[in-house]
Amino acid sequence: MENILAERNVNEAVSDLLADQLYKQHPLEDKIWISGLGFLGVSLLLFSLSAFNFIDKENAFGIFMFTYLLAVTYFFIQKSNRKYLKRSGFYHPTFGHSTLLLVLSLVSAYTLNQAMFVFQDSTTWLSGYLIIAAMPYIFYQYYAYLPSALRLLFQAATGAGLVLWLYLSLYLIPIYHIGLLAALVLGISLHTFVPLLLFWFGIRIARKTWTSASDKIAFTTGIVVPLVITGFFLGQWYQTDKQITQQIQTLETEDQNHLPMWVRVSQQLEKNWVNQKLISSNLIYVTNLGGSWGTRVRGFDEIKKHDPLVAMASYLYGPTNLSEEEKIKVLEASYDGRHQAQEKLWSGENLHTSTIVTRARIFPDFRLSYTEQTIRIRNTTQARWQNEQEALYTFHLPEGAVVTSLSLWIAGHEEKGYLTTKSKADSAYKTIVGFERRDPSVVHWQEGNTVVVRVFPCTVAEERQFKVGVTAPLRQEKDKLIYENFYFEGPSSQKATETVYLQFNQAPLALETNYALQQQPNQSYRYEGAYQPTTRLSFQAPPLSTAGFTFAGQTYFLSEIKPQYERFTPAAIYLDVNQSWTEAEWKAMYQRHATAKVYVYIDGFVQVTPQNQEKLFNLLKNLQFSLFPIYQLPKPAEALLITKSNLAGPNLQDLKGSDFAEHLITYLQASPRLHIFNLSSDKSDYIRTLKELRAFIYDEGSPEKLTALLQKHQFLKDPEDAASVALAESQVKITATTSQGQVAGTAPDHLLRLFAYNNIMKKMSPNYFKPDVNSPELISEAATANVVSPVSSLVVLETQQDYKRFDITKSKDSLGNATAKAAGSVPEPHEWLLILLAVIIIGYLLGKPYLKSRLV
Repeated sequence: MENILAERNVNEAVSDLLADQLYKQHPLEDKIWISGLGFLGVSLLLFSLSAFNFIDKENAFGIFMFTYLLAVTYFFIQKSNRKYLKRSGFYHPTFGHSTLLLVLSLVSAYTLNQAMFVFQDSTTWLSGYLIIAAMPYIFYQYYAYLPSALRLLFQAATGAGLVLWLYLSLYLIPIYHIGLLAALVLGISLHTFVPLLLFWFGIRIARKTWTSASDKIAFTTGIVVPLVITGFFLGQWYQTDKQITQQIQTLETEDQNHLPMWVRVSQQLEKNWVNQKLISSNLIYVTNLGGSWGTRVRGFDEIKKHDPLVAMASYLYGPTNLSEEEKIKVLEASYDGRHQAQEKLWSGENLHTSTIVTRARIFPDFRLSYTEQTIRIRNTTQARWQNEQEALYTFHLPEGAVVTSLSLWIAGHEEKGYLTTKSKADSAYKTIVGFERRDPSVVHWQEGNTVVVRVFPCTVAEERQFKVGVTAPLRQEKDKLIYENFYFEGPSSQKATETVYLQFNQAPLALETNYALQQQPNQSYRYEGAYQPTTRLSFQAPPLSTAGFTFAGQTYFLSEIKPQYERFTPAAIYLDVNQSWTEAEWKAMYQRHATAKVYVYIDGFVQVTPQNQEKLFNLLKNLQFSLFPIYQLPKPAEALLITKSNLAGPNLQDLKGSDFAEHLITYLQASPRLHIFNLSSDKSDYIRTLKELRAFIYDEGSPEKLTALLQKHQFLKDPEDAASVALAESQVKITATTSQGQVAGTAPDHLLRLFAYNNIMKKMSPNYFKPDVNSPELISEAATANVVSPVSSLVVLETQQDYKRFDITKSKDSLGNATAKAAGSVPEPHEWLLILLAVIIIGYLLGKPYLKSRLV
């Protein structure tokens, strides 16, 4: 009985919500409310077309005027309807109609923002927050008909919205005077006061809809949750900012290892979403309250975004003690921001990857593959001023892989790249793109098994097409070979389709893959469907081929690397500890080798003892990454470095110009070979590049494997010599020998390409930071094999005159761009048909005189 009475009281209270309406019809029968929803739908559509660049930005103000007129029209529809009470010469609309008018005004204000920027583009979470906060204003008219559960959500959304409207009202205080002074111009500047009106009406909505204690609790919860999140964010921001300041003050007086300040800070900075926003402040997020009047600000990640949490924290605590350049370096090292930090000559915000065609030739008996990706780029902008855009791709290659071809389609024809020095290619590209705005493309080598490809211009007139080819070793795991395709960061590929052709030079055994492959004739496979960034094939390893490839008097052939060990007893063991180490690994490495002298590096070498080992690990385990200063080792040839790392951290080029890099140059010029054992197959860019430069005698595996080796006083012997390079991931090496003549063997030319790339890395080790010192010799070797390296790049220019102008010539003694039809490859079915047809035609032409004479 009590429940029935309580329900009756609630219903009676709800019915009072419509007390200010003269007619109590259902909202779906309210033509004014329905027309307002229609106006809102049109306004949202127009706003979306403007926000996502489907409409020329030059017409943004015209789009705003349309949404503004919709709001004004709805205002007068309410006022002119004679069904409502007349007050002071106007007909009084219902409260629900007024709240819907405010939402129309809000959409109109954000549409105006596309032409006259006060707020920068909202972050994703803020856009969602705005939608939730607007819902009570749209559906207030419908509140009396909502189920009880939805009424509680309504109250929570109202409370949460009040927090947002209050923030936006305070944010706009610096330009309120402009809004008042310019109000006479069609009243457009009155949009400045929309958040303030939403705040006031939100309070009235809450008071009008409170019917029970549960409503008040839900409303209060809606207010408290965003305030708690904001408080947590501001507290974390303050602690991090204070930590950075203290670190900088300490490091200014105790800089022992010659690292740049930003490296030391990023090592200590915990990786979380709050700290990422702090480091991104004024790069990705605007930090000034009061808006960026009249401008759309570009930053680290294209257009800067408006994040209220960042804006409030920046206002309260001021800027951090890191410069913008240092912040970018931290984002690159700790937050995988290298692609976003690349220099951009033109915007690429409206570019999308539409299709990818992957064609791969796999040579299991030569332990290598060649993969081409032909990519089409679509420009989706409708704005004339953004018609020409620059596509920037970062390709992540398998370990040991090298780019061996580049093509750009110009006027419908494929134009292949020319190999030249990195500086010439860069100069030609920047000159043509920056000033002449014509067709170039370029690919540059980067550390960490990555390359950067740039394509310009990408217009709305047609899809732009380019092709990049990669030669890569096949990774061997026991008796299996692993093929991995390369993937990219760049114009969005979310809706891209992919066609894959895989061609083996011999039938693969025990093939396993994550692709839905369809088998075709002649050891080939095909896939069509959505783009898959990570492709992996595994198959049984066949016997290694003994065939060689001959070019320019040299023959290149493969041989298996059979692990050989030499006697080695380290005089000292050094542990390169960071966040990736587990406590079990730390104890294993220390306790198993306690009889030897074990050291760690903390602003100098510290010997590990039973008394300090726990304290040392607690200090080192918080490092996000480590950069072990190998140049400080007293006797590198007698030392053993045990390392483990994640993929975070700076690369060597980031350190160029620092004391750390200068000391490392001296160390590399002396060419000592440090023994290093990696407890993981993952490598930081720092370790990976030093390994490619042959600074190490390298081995990897489990702690048990290392313990067994040290007990036997052994370590892996370097398999390379002056005439060979090792492909450790394939467990083979390529050896070059002198031969007579220039007749190509049956092996693919990729043997020479992989040999040249690895040989270049080996030779440039002493002058890595000064590549021009040995550039002519290395460029010649790179040109012969047509490989992209630290000293060489591939570039495509529009005309032969452009090549001559920048002194870029094609080498006569070069393999040229690699192709999927290179030596050792097998024709596809349609290619066999063309070959057969050509043989028939040639036979007919040659035999025609003979047949004619016989017939006569």
